[in-house]
Amino acid sequence: MGPGMLERTTIGIELVGWRRLSPAFWVSAIAQDLRLVYSFRHVLGILVANQLKVRYQRSALGFLWTLINPILMLSVLALFMSQVLRMEIRDYAVYLFSGLVPWQFFAAAISNGSMSLIASENLIRKVSVPKVIFPLAESLVAAVNMAFAILALAILLQFVRPGVNVQLALLPVGLAMYWLFAFGLALTTMTLVTYFRDCEHILQVLLQALYFCCPILYMPRQVGRFAFLLDFNPITHFMAFSQAAFYYGQWPTAQNWMIAAGGAAASMLLGYSVYKTYEHDYIYRL
Repeated sequence: MGPGMLERTTIGIELVGWRRLSPAFWVSAIAQDLRLVYSFRHVLGILVANQLKVRYQRSALGFLWTLINPILMLSVLALFMSQVLRMEIRDYAVYLFSGLVPWQFFAAAISNGSMSLIASENLIRKVSVPKVIFPLAESLVAAVNMAFAILALAILLQFVRPGVNVQLALLPVGLAMYWLFAFGLALTTMTLVTYFRDCEHILQVLLQALYFCCPILYMPRQVGRFAFLLDFNPITHFMAFSQAAFYYGQWPTAQNWMIAAGGAAASMLLGYSVYKTYEHDYIYRL
């Protein structure tokens, strides 16, 4: 490469870097990716459907397990925690379910989303598909499973506390922000895991640690002077929408709204920026 060509290449890289500071660049990039996702919506639908079918394809009850499985699993956990460990929390099963269901969505979206490119390597090498399709599919699968788990929770609630809480009206809004938060983080972790395979194991450890830093098995008042630390955990504020609707029968606080909305926006900004930066290099790391 001659001096002139090297100079032009350097200038070109600098121009691309400056373009990324322009809001117009990001508006154009987002619009283009939305059009791409829409044009590949059939591929996205197939990926989501296959994930859901494969999980229960040889079971007698089939897709009904998406409803039965969370009820059975959470019932066992609630029985153990309330009777064996003697958790002194009124209607502990409802409290546990209202926190554990959104946590399972988050853990699945991050774990599976981070591995989505590696798991789909053969397809990516054969077909030209937008890379964002794969973590998006994993996030949607996790969202579908969460929807069925919430239905199971609503059924359980009728046996414990008959009636309908009006606070459920805001639950879809909170879950939509939660999905954006998880999807943004999935884009970031997908890049880390694709470039550095060790990050897969580190991520699992971090998720396990984060699980115990969320008010799922316990209430904030039970951790005493460390309760204030839960306020620094954004997942706490996303869970508040579910816990407020199903357990407390209260509206989410203004703090919940601000941190949830800010967390979702920040996560998507970070995740999408990382994705666009390395979008064309993923193939060389598979």
